[in-house]
Amino acid sequence: MYLFGSRARGEAGPDSDYDLLLVVPDDASPERQRSRLAYEVLHGTGVAADVLVCTRTWFDRREGLKASLPGTILREGAYSMPPDDVRLEDARAWLAKAKLDLRAADLELGTPEAGLWGDVAFHAQQAAEKALKAFLALHDEPFRKTHSIEQIGRACTVIDPRPVRQARREAGGWPARSGRSPALVRAAATRAAKSIGGANSTRKRGESSSL
Repeated sequence: MYLFGSRARGEAGPDSDYDLLLVVPDDASPERQRSRLAYEVLHGTGVAADVLVCTRTWFDRREGLKASLPGTILREGAYSMPPDDVRLEDARAWLAKAKLDLRAADLELGTPEAGLWGDVAFHAQQAAEKALKAFLALHDEPFRKTHSIEQIGRACTVIDPRPVRQARREAGGWPARSGRSPALVRAAATRAAKSIGGANSTRKRGESSSL
């Protein structure tokens, strides 16, 4: 699946939609070679998109032609999204790591007499960081090698500002030392889990009519 047009070029405006090209196998059924199934899957998501469908041979024969749609797509730097199951697998791996850190923080918070506040802060930061990276992985958005919750959160808001805004509200804003609020940890992990779970359920509903 290729994204092209203004969204791919980074020139999208408030009213820009998503231009998608789906490349299907040559032996795909006539139904799968039409865009109707894609619109059915997208229905109810609130995503405005124009979807085109072509076969692999049609795409490959034209990718070297500058004036062709495949040539334009490849030249403009549009990208091909990996299959949903791959993105979900990577996102779940990040989320599993976040949950382990969250569990460690909860256990340490449950024994205040031990005075493990530094460990609590460390695991809280790690849980929030990994949960947000799970969100980015789900959307196939590359991220820098950083531990800054604020930087990662800003990358998430480019995709969808709602989860991070909700996390901020629940945590009372970004903490003075990024990621050290248990409320932010829980909010980030919860929002990421819901996003991943929602994507999984949407994929399952569309499996019978997937492209």
